[in-house]
Amino acid sequence: MKGTMSHLTRVLMAGTMLGLAACGGPAPEGDAGDVPQAAPVDAVGEVPAEQAPALDPSPGDPGAQTGVAEVGGSENGAAMDAATADAPAPAEAAGASTVTKLDLNSATAEQLANVPGSGDRMVREFLEYRPYISIVQFRRELGKYIPEAQITAYEDYLYVPVSPNASDEATLQQLPGVDGTVAAELA
Repeated sequence: MKGTMSHLTRVLMAGTMLGLAACGGPAPEGDAGDVPQAAPVDAVGEVPAEQAPALDPSPGDPGAQTGVAEVGGSENGAAMDAATADAPAPAEAAGASTVTKLDLNSATAEQLANVPGSGDRMVREFLEYRPYISIVQFRRELGKYIPEAQITAYEDYLYVPVSPNASDEATLQQLPGVDGTVAAELA
């Protein structure tokens, strides 16, 4: 049996490598103080993309059309404005739809009711089997009532939290970038 520390270390290293690959590699040398810090965001209460109201920017406000905030007269801000002046509005960009998945173990009944294709009956089913240990359990329990295609559609909006040290291969594959090969190695 593999050690717990070794397992966790491999999961963290795999996540780091995937993150670096997605970002194009390690950051160039420079002063970290030049990078603005993002404000924390509370994801609770987000609405699925299909239900979010469409943005209708005013034609007289170029910042609203391009989605670029004016940056206090800096050269970088002006360059960014020039580079994005002809860019499509965020709602027009290809693949602009972003959906925040709901944790099946902590989402409220109201949040679950916003999942496309779910009604009062499905919300009761989602809540009845809590706490979910894995996505496999979710599939097994709901598979008693609904077809596999509908379960797969729900998984676009729902997830079960993953504990890398206590998860099977199917559960580990919920993680972005973890395929069957990586999951088998980590399990």
